[in-house]
Amino acid sequence: MLSPGSSSLVNTKDQVHSRIIPGMMNLDLSLPNALKYRSRSQQAGTISESWIEREMYCPSCPSNGLHRLPRGTRVVDFKCDRCEEQYQIKSTSKPVCNRVTDSEYYTMMKAIRSDSSPNLMLLHYSNESWRIRNLLLIPRHLIVSSVIKKRKPLRPGARREGWTGCNILLTNIPISGRIFAVRDSVAREPGAVRMEWEGLRFIGGLESQSRRWLVDVLRCIQSMDRERFTLQEVYTRFEEELGVLHPHNRNVRPKIRQQLQVLRDKGFVTFVGRGIYERTGRQTRSD
Repeated sequence: MLSPGSSSLVNTKDQVHSRIIPGMMNLDLSLPNALKYRSRSQQAGTISESWIEREMYCPSCPSNGLHRLPRGTRVVDFKCDRCEEQYQIKSTSKPVCNRVTDSEYYTMMKAIRSDSSPNLMLLHYSNESWRIRNLLLIPRHLIVSSVIKKRKPLRPGARREGWTGCNILLTNIPISGRIFAVRDSVAREPGAVRMEWEGLRFIGGLESQSRRWLVDVLRCIQSMDRERFTLQEVYTRFEEELGVLHPHNRNVRPKIRQQLQVLRDKGFVTFVGRGIYERTGRQTRSD
């Protein structure tokens, strides 16, 4: 539980808004009002949302702040008043690993199909120092159906019997779609974060099916253990997997070639020649 005497709880009225200094960000979580909640999850949610409102900028545009939406707003927690991008925040004291528990499965899939799902902010904090350790940003257009895994419905007799949740599989999101604003307790320059975000913006302009194919192929090639690869290697390693993800398409190889051409045009890979490709360095950072 949060302790009223903890030195890590700093009253927000007593601290300078760090966004007035470019490139600076105060990573301490603070909001004494969280003490009125007994639930640890409510405490964490309150102080996390307060920190986002106080410190976080919009990664999608030059706005230096995000507007917190009224409590109880479904799915969305923050909105940028300048570009109108919406954000959902999920906070945890445990490192963000392979999956994140999300909302009701059918609602999520409907939002993906209608291009109305929010961008994700995954906030990892220390429950000892109450300090941000990592803040991972995922643009909404990278969250396609292959990223969502359906969970088992709640058992008979449960309060919400039959309710079906879902998980977001972070490992199914391309490396370049997992953008750190804070990493290992160090805040990155907003300009660098926005540059990575901007490099993925074109995916949001694709229609749903094309977006799915591109995200899936990008994730496949970025999962390979070397930068230079052949088209045949992609076929061998990923043709079957991509066929399962796209069961209504019987021309998997032509679709792979098509997506590689798009990725070449957008600077994610270069064509070396004779069926050989190479990932560009700026898009192959490691987790």
